[in-house]
Amino acid sequence: MTLHVEFTRRAQIGPARVIIKDVKLGRRLSAVNVSLVQQEKEVILGYITRVNFDNERGISINTGWELYPLPYGVDLSKLRNGQDDRWVEPYQGLMSHRHVRTFTPSRGQYLTGMVDQWICWREADTDTGARFTNETLGYVADVFYVEPSFTIFSFATLSLNLDIRKALPSAGLEWLFMRTTMKQLKNGRVDAEIIIMDSIGELIAVSKHATLIQLNQGGPEGGEAEQKAKI
Repeated sequence: MTLHVEFTRRAQIGPARVIIKDVKLGRRLSAVNVSLVQQEKEVILGYITRVNFDNERGISINTGWELYPLPYGVDLSKLRNGQDDRWVEPYQGLMSHRHVRTFTPSRGQYLTGMVDQWICWREADTDTGARFTNETLGYVADVFYVEPSFTIFSFATLSLNLDIRKALPSAGLEWLFMRTTMKQLKNGRVDAEIIIMDSIGELIAVSKHATLIQLNQGGPEGGEAEQKAKI
């Protein structure tokens, strides 16, 4: 249901060990502490609150909230083949994005600090293939689109919060819509709020990030390992 993660060190591609500690095991909610260890050092620390969405009971109220401004229209049956001219698939240079295809508005974003995008798995085709499930939402929340001019920078996530609002179907979804808004980029630090929705406009999850942006080369920390390892 919720996830909070602190990235204390730079993670690296390679072996890792995940340690899970029970904090509270309850009938409705359970909380666990997780850590990812590389080279005997904790590089990621997190807390996860788990719930069985099928057994949730409680009050629900329609607040009237909706995205503003509304996203541009889309025909998902044409989008994967590049036949919806309202959306384009720009070059995405970040390694973390290599597993998904990203489509952004062909006429540009509404605002400098806002990014709309549709995503699907890269290896999927129109009828069969990979689908997004609740287990993949942590990855989805961290693949918001970055303009090509920003690929000279590395994006180091300092902390990530994820609030999952509803369970995805067991068969998964082919498409997800994401809107990322940023309030301030100052001294290399940027905040980001990511809203994740399905193809009919229902809210799936909300994620908030604190991120550090640095040049890929010639940073103040210098060392070879620091240059190679990017979160």
